[in-house]
Amino acid sequence: MAPSISRQLHQDIRDLGDVAQTVRAQHHLIQALSIIQSQHTELLHAQGDAITSLRREHTAKLDQIITMLTG
Repeated sequence: MAPSISRQLHQDIRDLGDVAQTVRAQHHLIQALSIIQSQHTELLHAQGDAITSLRREHTAKLDQIITMLTG
């Protein structure tokens, strides 16, 4: 193999290695984003449930106050 072809082949192999490393890093980032998104979705659902619960409690208390004032 001619030296220039050999050098080019080695450079191509290094370039492919760099590409593979970049793809692996991107894959890990995507996995991390997926986990974070799931965690945030769970938190949002929990907050929504808490707000619904508070709304029910406040509505019940307001109903009691209205009954006391009008009764």
